[in-house]
Amino acid sequence: MTQGERKAAWQALSGEDALMLLESRREGLDAQEAAQRRKRFGLNILPRRQPPGWGAILLRQFTNPLVLLLIAAATISLIVGEGEDAAF
Repeated sequence: MTQGERKAAWQALSGEDALMLLESRREGLDAQEAAQRRKRFGLNILPRRQPPGWGAILLRQFTNPLVLLLIAAATISLIVGEGEDAAF
């Protein structure tokens, strides 16, 4: 990527100016140029994130303020001897 490409305000450029900065054309790149750029810049794909495990999902549930409030209410119910209410 050239210095001009990094500093370009892409949203302010005309289509022709953007094509010129990228050294491209409206018809697209030919196969040889595409292969060279793929070798230079890599594939045009976003990296995939690993999904969170079930343990992380379970622990994340306990950061919700409403869940914490319900746990506090259940704890208070147990302390005052209302086990049935605490279970619900």
